[in-house]
Amino acid sequence: MTYRNSKDILKSLLPLLSYAAGVQNERVDLNKFGEKWVDRLTDILQQQKIDVDLFPNAIHATFETFIQNEKSQMDLLTNIVKQAGLSYDEESMRPVLEFVRKEREIQKGGSRTRFRYDLDVFGVKENAVEEKLK
Repeated sequence: MTYRNSKDILKSLLPLLSYAAGVQNERVDLNKFGEKWVDRLTDILQQQKIDVDLFPNAIHATFETFIQNEKSQMDLLTNIVKQAGLSYDEESMRPVLEFVRKEREIQKGGSRTRFRYDLDVFGVKENAVEEKLK
């Protein structure tokens, strides 16, 4: 289970989803769109807290730790492979390591795409989810 600050989830999720919605619709009300996704994310996080015991063998990691560096990514992926009971050796993980390295190179300096990561565009406060979870 990967955990990430709700503000950062929204900053990443809203531009991507609103772009997709814009492709399918003539007009997207970004304020309503932002409000809807704050509600959805709040519901998801509340349900995650309720259901956490359903996954006793889950490996818990923060998003920030996971993306920190190649070693942290490979450590987490190796733990997942081992916990799944799959065979692990340097050779079997080589394609995974190559993928991780390629992605890190692609992502240098930020995302592959250039979205505006500003919650104000969606009429969303940075602590909107936390306020709803209180």
